Amino acid sequence: TAVSLMMKLTAAAPLSFMLESVTGGEVRGRYSVIGHAPDLVWRCRGDRAEINRTAADDPQAFVPEEDGALASLRHLIAESRIDLPPGMPPMAAGLFGYLGYDMIRLVERLPEPNPDPLGLPDAVWLRPSLIAIVDNVKDQVTLVAPVWVRQGISAAAAEAEAHARIAAAVDALEHEITAPSPVTPLGPGLPRDPVAALGAPPASNTPHADYLAMVDRAKDYIR
Repeated sequence: TAVSLMMKLTAAAPLSFMLESVTGGEVRGRYSVIGHAPDLVWRCRGDRAEINRTAADDPQAFVPEEDGALASLRHLIAESRIDLPPGMPPMAAGLFGYLGYDMIRLVERLPEPNPDPLGLPDAVWLRPSLIAIVDNVKDQVTLVAPVWVRQGISAAAAEAEAHARIAAAVDALEHEITAPSPVTPLGPGLPRDPVAALGAPPASNTPHADYLAMVDRAKDYIR
C-alpha cells in the first residue's frame, strides 16, 4: 500500500509527505505520491519569504529572500522546472507543498487577519530528492531521483548521487517497516502538538447566528 511504502521509505520522518488522488471522495484515484529528503525548503509569512538550500544537513538553515513572497516563489518554480522523459508520471519531479488561505492577502486588500495561535507559515514548499509514485491502474511503483544544478557538483557526481538514492530506496522496500520518527514542527518554537498550544479544546470564536449571517452575505456576493 502507499502507506506501507511511505513507512519503508521515510519512516514518516519530518519533511516527508504522501499525497493521494481520489475520485468523488469515495473511489480511490490513480496516483499516490510519496516524497522526502528535500534538497530545499521554501516558506513564507506574509510577504516575507525565506529558503533553505541545505535542508538535508540543517533543517533550520533558512535565509531571507530579497524579493516578496510571490516573486520569490515564481523564481523558485522557474528554477525547479525539469524535462521529464516520455512515459513518466506527471508528478515525478518538482515542488510539493501548500498555499494557505492568508496568501490571498498578497493579492487583495482585506481586513486584519484573525488571531494566529499556531504561528504556522502561510506557505511551505519542498523539493524532494526522492519521489515514489504509485500507479494504482498499472499496479506499478516508479522511483524518481530528480537532479538539479548545484554549485561545486559536477553532472557526473550529481547523477551518481541520484543512482545511489534510487538504490537505497529499492533496498528500503525490501526491509520491514520501521517505527516512525517523532513529528517535529515546521519552524522553531512551534509545539509538537498544535492543539495543545491552544491550552484548551478548540472552540468556535463566532456565535452561530453571526455565522449564518456571514453565509447569507457570501450568498449575496455570489449572486
